[in-house]
Amino acid sequence: MNEHAPKTPTEDAAHTGRWIGLSLAIGAGLGVAFGAMIGALTGHLALAVGLGTSFGSGIGVMLGVVLAVARSRHRNP
Repeated sequence: MNEHAPKTPTEDAAHTGRWIGLSLAIGAGLGVAFGAMIGALTGHLALAVGLGTSFGSGIGVMLGVVLAVARSRHRNP
């Protein structure tokens, strides 16, 4: 038995939320950074930053869900 595994569904949901939130924040931040870089090169800064944030957030949420599910399955076989 893994002593670090969540003991209640609420605790498991909190861990899942943390993974999704962390990935969302990182994805949005990277999206802004890459959007600003592309916008500076193309001259469409506002459009590139807006799209970069949207795509980065979407990828971050998907990655967070995948990591949370993988972590949950690893801890609770």
